[in-house]
Amino acid sequence: MDKETRSEVKSAKVKNTPIALGIGPVEIPEYLCRPQIVTMLDDSVIQIAEFDRWAEPLKSNILRVITENLSYLLNTNQITTFPWKNSLPKEYQIGIKLLRFDGKLGNDLFLNTLWRIVDSKTTKSLVIERSEIREPTKLSDYKSFVNAQNRALATLCKEIAVALNTIIETR
Repeated sequence: MDKETRSEVKSAKVKNTPIALGIGPVEIPEYLCRPQIVTMLDDSVIQIAEFDRWAEPLKSNILRVITENLSYLLNTNQITTFPWKNSLPKEYQIGIKLLRFDGKLGNDLFLNTLWRIVDSKTTKSLVIERSEIREPTKLSDYKSFVNAQNRALATLCKEIAVALNTIIETR
């Protein structure tokens, strides 16, 4: 996470209510499941950056960034990620499906998601939302593109944290 995004996340810290969360599953579009960074040439043509690659699989990276952001925003270290490898109790589970996570270099990045918050005890969906986030990439390079992706994920996490705090306050 770049410094600018980290300060945005810090300024959005929602509440001091530590809770136990399960994050996942996180689903991403198949066209993004590759080591190379994917951008759009136009509305229907993707561009694969042969020499600009992720340090880890993108799906794992997204899950890690979301976990870090929500841990900070919700003031909790009691987070388990999917697939569940331990039996730590979870009060809520957050599932996220990325529908779109792309854009053009030098233009805008788009993050469109469906996400839900589930009560882990009752398995009832408490919130089902769609988020459509647009971030400028600022410059026509991959570093700017990735920074826009980080900002978009931070915005998504803020939306989830606000919804989760609303649930907690009304219980």
